[in-house]
Amino acid sequence: MSPAAESFMGRCCNILESAGVVLPLTYETTLELYREGGFIKHDNDFSYPVIEYPTKIVSLNFDKTPNIEGIVKGIKGQYLILDIGVLNIRKFSSYELEMAVN
Repeated sequence: MSPAAESFMGRCCNILESAGVVLPLTYETTLELYREGGFIKHDNDFSYPVIEYPTKIVSLNFDKTPNIEGIVKGIKGQYLILDIGVLNIRKFSSYELEMAVN
C-alpha cells in the first residue's frame, strides 16, 4: 500500500473512530493477517460492514443534489449505503468530495 493510501485510510479510520464508529475486522483483513503475517502491501481496498440495508432503495445523485447528508449504514461494492438512500460511488469517481462527521 502506498504511503498516501495508508495515510488516507488512517485519516478515515480516525474520523470514524472519533464519531464512535467501531470498525470490526473483516474476513479479508483477518485472512491477510493470518496468511501474510500482516497487511498485504498492494492491498488498498477499504472494507466496511453493512449495518443495515435499506427497506426501499432511493438512488442519490450529486448532479441533482450537490449536498448529501446522511448516516453511513454500510458499504457494499461500489455503493455507499446511507440512511437516506444509496450512492453509486463509481459513478462520481471524478468528483471532489468533502466528508464531515458530526
